[in-house]
Amino acid sequence: MNKILYLLIFISNFYFSQNLHIEYVNNNSKFTSFKEDLYITNENIVSIRDSITLENLDKTPKIKESNEAFFFVKDKLHNIAYFKNKKNDTIIIKNYIDENYYFIEDILPKTEWNINYTETKNILGYECNKATTFFRGSKITAYFTKKIKTNTGPYKFGGLNGLILEVFENDNTINSWKAIKLENLKQKSISLPQINKSEKTITLKEFLALNQKKIDEDFEEILKKLPKEVVVNRNKIERTGIETKYEWEN
Repeated sequence: MNKILYLLIFISNFYFSQNLHIEYVNNNSKFTSFKEDLYITNENIVSIRDSITLENLDKTPKIKESNEAFFFVKDKLHNIAYFKNKKNDTIIIKNYIDENYYFIEDILPKTEWNINYTETKNILGYECNKATTFFRGSKITAYFTKKIKTNTGPYKFGGLNGLILEVFENDNTINSWKAIKLENLKQKSISLPQINKSEKTITLKEFLALNQKKIDEDFEEILKKLPKEVVVNRNKIERTGIETKYEWEN
């Protein structure tokens, strides 16, 4: 009996020590969706959002008023990598502004998950339990499976007693991630991006400021090309992503 129990424990630990690849579809706007790949190894947890859109980027919103106009700046898209730390809530993100890449240190706020739900959902053959939380201005629902013993998920999400296979913003048709594929990988088949120790990091707050500066400069360039008699009133653009309010903002 003891030998059988030992064998079961060994098989279970062997399974969960395998290298896992989970493929998600990230619906991040009304016009675009992306593939995001989460890789879990004994040493690393890396999530990579692909640069290729799954939906038609040329879709345009309907203009309700005759004096409305929309400006689209089609910068080249790049893969975005999220390097997760197994020991704390700090994530290093590799992101771009134009062709310049940055390594961004993001210290995540403490997430308090509510798991007091009886509701379950089957995703990719795994029974998943419901959990909810509040993350940087958004109400979040997640479904996680206790069958895979890792406390991570797509994007910046984690902290549950199992792998997150679906997560979304409540009362919104966008800002969602859902797993569509889960597989074990052999060590030799994984080639993950790495962080060079000599690379300097900036804070998320600093990166957002740099990105806003780039947006302002692009807008000014557009204005220069318009006829002088054209008057443009620039309205404040509300954030539409999953993160609408950061810890340093009142």
